[in-house]
Parts: sequence; structure tokens; C-alpha cells
Amino acid sequence: MELPERLRTARVAAGLSLSAMSTRTNYSKAHLGQLETGVRAVRPEHVKAYEDALGVSLAFERTSVGSPDVELLSQATDVITAVGLRHGGQASVPMAQAQWTWASSLLKQTMPDSTRLAMSWQAGRLADRLAWSLSESGRGKQATGAFRTALDLSAHDHELHAVVTIDLAKFMVESNGAQNALELLRSLNPKRDVHQFTAHGVMAHAHAALGDWEGTVRHVGLADDAWSRVDLVNLPEVNRPYASGHEAHAHREAGRAFHALAVNGVVKAIPLARQRLELAVMMFGPDRANAVAACQRRLDDLL
Repeated sequence: MELPERLRTARVAAGLSLSAMSTRTNYSKAHLGQLETGVRAVRPEHVKAYEDALGVSLAFERTSVGSPDVELLSQATDVITAVGLRHGGQASVPMAQAQWTWASSLLKQTMPDSTRLAMSWQAGRLADRLAWSLSESGRGKQATGAFRTALDLSAHDHELHAVVTIDLAKFMVESNGAQNALELLRSLNPKRDVHQFTAHGVMAHAHAALGDWEGTVRHVGLADDAWSRVDLVNLPEVNRPYASGHEAHAHREAGRAFHALAVNGVVKAIPLARQRLELAVMMFGPDRANAVAACQRRLDDLL
């Protein structure tokens, strides 16, 4: 007998209506109804509430994972993403690690194939955000492991796989692995304009890290061109959390690349870096405070 049915059977056997059970458990009648019909995931605290109210033992043991769990994981990842975009990886790491522990336990449970596919997709998103948070916090070794997990979980979905691959390449550039990042991205061949944009943006940064002026300028131009074609209304689901301040994204990517050239001693890159970074700072909204701070730090480097 599935757990939701066991809850209902125990309540009915005790002769209690949902209203009476609501009074005893302090959960609303609607909440209890959703638990008993499987609409809402049953958790240990729900079982304990039933056991205390009915004076019986239901011997809680999770037997399956359902769509409510997938939705909860999606919501948790959205919150972690928002916190990271606003406050940076240091703020989002604890949340991401805690949710990853939970997500990992879910992936070990029994579930229908369709649910496992959806759960793996959401877990891939979460692993990518965990990897990003760890990399921003200077925990490179842990970030590498999280990126590897995200790649494995996203293997069945080319759009999520593209996002994870590009994020990994970005991490490589920032970890003195620009050449490896270029090789990784050359094998990607993204089909979506938004992924072409981010890939070319990272490739521009990689060429800049290698001191390659022509390669940097070429990929900045390709990134700008791809961004001009991005349809914000029909963004892939995995990219939607990042759409805020969309006009600033192209300037941030170009500014980051030209800044890297300037740091490498290419003097003619300084005015270009300053122009694009200043535009990014002006155009990003308050929900992208972390990006604004990064752009401002690069501007300060150019003084």
C-alpha cells in the first residue's frame, strides 16, 4: 500500500473526517487531502502528525518519489539561483549544499521513469548552481566534482548540457585553463542563440586570457551578434532565471574579455573594457547585484 493511501486508511479506520484530522494535526483540511491523494509529497513530519493524532504506528518508509518532489527541487534551485545572482556564491553555497544532500537522497529512491527524467533534470540544474557557488567561493576542487556530476545528470538534455558545459568552460578560464576551455567549447556546437552568445562570450574571455587580441575581438563580435538574435520570450527554461537586465549581458561579457586583455598589457583594450563595463553596471538591475559588483571591481582595476 502506498503511503498516501496508508494515511487515509488509518484516518478512516479511526472514524475521523478530514476536518477532525485537521483539528488534531494543525494541518489544513486541503493540505491533508493533498497528502492522502498523493498531490503533495508525504514527509516524515506528516507521518508523525498522523501517528500522534491517531495513536498508531505507520512505520514511515519512503517508497517512491513523485512530481511534488520534482517541483520542490525546482523551487529550491530557483531560490538558490536568485540568492547567488544577487549576493554571490559565498551566500548560496550553504543552501546549495543542503539541497544537494536532499536531492541525492531522492535520486536513490524508487520512482517512475518519467519522474526520474524530470528529477535528474532538476538535479542537474542544482548541481550546476552548486558548482558555480563553490567556484565563486574559491573551492575549485569541489566545484570540479560538482560540474562533473552536473554534466552526467544533464547528458539526456542538450540545452541543460550546453549550459553546464559553458559554465564549466567559464570556470576553466578563471582557473588558468583558457586553452582547455577553448577546446571544450569548440566541441559543443550549441544550437540556441542564447547558448551561442554565452559560448562566444566565454571564448572571448579565454582568448583574452591568452593575450590574443584578434581572437578576443572576433568572439566579442560573434557574441554581440548572437545576443541580438536572442528571443527573450522563448528562452529555454534553464536560461529564464538569468534574463533579468538582459541588455547588460552582452556588455558584461565583452567588458570581462577586454578587461582580461588590459590586465595582460594590451593598452588599446582599456577604453573598450571601460565602455562596456560601465554600460553593464548601468543596465543590470538590483537582482543582479553580484554581477554589478564584479563589473565595478574590473572598472576599479582600470583606474
